[in-house]
Amino acid sequence: MKITSFFAVMLFIASIASANAASASCASPEKTTSDFYHWYLHELNQDKYPLTSTAAKDKQNLNQWVSPELLQELGKSLSENDLDAEYFTDAQDIFDDWVNNVSVQKGEVAGHHANVELTLGVTKIKRDYDITLDDSHGCWKIDQVTSKQ
Repeated sequence: MKITSFFAVMLFIASIASANAASASCASPEKTTSDFYHWYLHELNQDKYPLTSTAAKDKQNLNQWVSPELLQELGKSLSENDLDAEYFTDAQDIFDDWVNNVSVQKGEVAGHHANVELTLGVTKIKRDYDITLDDSHGCWKIDQVTSKQ
């Protein structure tokens, strides 16, 4: 009986440790936003469009940083040809100034939602955004992008 209790306790401790390790590997809302935009703008600047790419690495990156709900919504909009501008920048052109200047200001967290402010660029073509993230799927993921322009 004691050996069974010992193994039950060890199994419980191991499950807590793995849960803590999984949550420790999640980035903050600010880092998630920054990492996504650095990657995404670089891809767009190389004339690659991750939202329509069939490459497994692009899908993996999108799934890492963007909520499944937003990806589903964007997929539907793309299939219906219903996007007038690139969703994550609300623009039709990407500027080098944006690619090299991604700035995220610490936001507020309330429950499973976080809001951060994003600035792309530093010159006259600078753009500001409100980014909403959700951690319902384990780690922070971008769930909505709103341009302040």
